[in-house]
This record gives sequence, C-alpha cells and structure tokens, in this order.
Amino acid sequence: MATTTRPNPPASQYETLVIAEPTFEKEHLDAFMEKFEQQLTRYGGKLHRTTEWGKRRLSYEIKKHAEGYYFLVEFEGTGDLVKKSDNYLNLQTNLLRHLTVTKPKARKTLPTPPAA
Repeated sequence: MATTTRPNPPASQYETLVIAEPTFEKEHLDAFMEKFEQQLTRYGGKLHRTTEWGKRRLSYEIKKHAEGYYFLVEFEGTGDLVKKSDNYLNLQTNLLRHLTVTKPKARKTLPTPPAA
C-alpha cells in the first residue's frame, strides 16, 4: 500500500510583544533577543523583523516595576511554533509579560464608489 504525504499547511504570520524588566542591562537584552530569534528559527519559524520600542511606562505595575523594555518580534511559522516559543518565554525570569497574536491576513480593498 502506497503512503501519501500531506502538503504542509501554509505558514501563519505572528507578532510577539515582549516586555522585559527595566533593570535588564542592554547587553543582556540584546543577547536574550538574539537567543529568542535563534529559538524561533530552530523551531521552524521564519523571522521577519524585530523592533525595539525601548523603555516605556506601564499602565500598571507588574512585579513592582512601573516601566518595561518593549520588543516586537514579527515571524511566520506552522505547527506548534507559538506554543514552543511561549514555553521558552515563560522560562525567562527577567520578562514581565509577553503576548503572541496572529496577524490578520491582508484583505482585498474594495474600490471606492464614484462620487455622485
């Protein structure tokens, strides 16, 4: 009996917002983000962009911190990439919060109606 292979599902687009403790030194932040990017590619993801937003004031205190250091990571992947990356981020002690969301697919824009 012949085995059939299923085609790989299309990759989904994701964004992860990471908030690190403000006391985290710049060198350690850069090393952490580089390691996270390596983890994403190791898990089969494709990194698009990492944007450093810098230190910002939080809406409310988290772990007795009023500020946090923000990063936005945009990537694509399939399978349980998000679960694996969330597990990796959960193990990091210097992070205040992180959140991964699926980016909306690009919508076709409708033409504007002609002026009457």
